[in-house]
Amino acid sequence: MKGFIVAVFCGLLVGCDLFKVTPVDLSNYAILGQWYGEQQLDEGNTRQQVYLKIQPDGLVTYYHLICRHLEDAQRAVISDLRIVDFPVKRLSPTAMVLQKYPFSPQFRLTLAQWPSAEVDRFQVDEVVLSRWDQSSIDDQWGCDE
Repeated sequence: MKGFIVAVFCGLLVGCDLFKVTPVDLSNYAILGQWYGEQQLDEGNTRQQVYLKIQPDGLVTYYHLICRHLEDAQRAVISDLRIVDFPVKRLSPTAMVLQKYPFSPQFRLTLAQWPSAEVDRFQVDEVVLSRWDQSSIDDQWGCDE
């Protein structure tokens, strides 16, 4: 009986890939590439960083970090969200919805100020992002200054 339950469970895990969300084709959008931005909040006591990587196949990596300056001159992580290779389920001028499977959690990114030929900036979740040309975000990412 245990073997049967394990076989059914493994079959369900493999079968879930059949139900993956089909990502939106983003190959003709100006938002493709890597984006990074940061801003100070609360009179400089809190810093917010956003990194976004958008691939033509519709997969998105999104990092969002909020660091709050403590009274003793150290930093503490308030929020660190990392979404890696999630498909874009829906894209509109004001929102991008990321979700891997139906009925699984979805993440909604608020969009504004799309990049154009004149302005190469992209606003996501109220943070203005610029193109990021480095291969890694690791040197810039974190609460240390």
